[in-house]
Amino acid sequence: MKYYLSLIVFICCFGCHSNQNNQDKPKLEKEIANFEDHDMGDYSQYRDITGLVDAKEFHRLIEETDSTFIIDARPYDVYETSPHIKGAHPIKAEGHLKYMTKDLDKKQYIMVYCEREVKSPYVVKYLIRAGFENVYELKGGLNAWQAVGYKVVAKKLKRQFLG
Repeated sequence: MKYYLSLIVFICCFGCHSNQNNQDKPKLEKEIANFEDHDMGDYSQYRDITGLVDAKEFHRLIEETDSTFIIDARPYDVYETSPHIKGAHPIKAEGHLKYMTKDLDKKQYIMVYCEREVKSPYVVKYLIRAGFENVYELKGGLNAWQAVGYKVVAKKLKRQFLG
C-alpha cells in the first residue's frame, strides 16, 4: 500500500512539474509571433548561406556595395525613439517585412541588425526562405556597431507643447 501511495505522489508531482514547464512559453515563441514565418526552428543551419559578420565587415559591405538594403529588426517604437544606422528601414508591423522586400532583387545585398542580435536571426531566416541570396547579419547588433565607433542617426523626439 505504501508503495502505491508513494508512486501516486511521485506521478502527481512529476505531472505538475512538467505541466508548469509547458505553461512557461519560451520568449522565442513570442519573438517569432512578430514575423510572418511562425516555424523558425533552428537558425544555425543557415549560417553557411548567409553571413554573420562583425561591425567592420558590416560597415565595409554597406560602403562598398552599390545597392544595399538595411533592415532594423528592432520593434518599431524602439526604432522611432533610438539611434539607428543611416538608411535603415524599420519593420513597422507584422506583414511589413514581406511588403517592404517584395520588390527587391533576390541577389541584392540585405543587411540586418537589431540591438543585440536577438531578433535579427529571425529576419535573416525569413529572408533566406523568401529566396534572398546575399543576406548579412550584424554580429553583436547595434551595440557592437556603436562600440567600434561607427556613426548612428539619432532620433529627435518631437516635443509637444501644452496650452
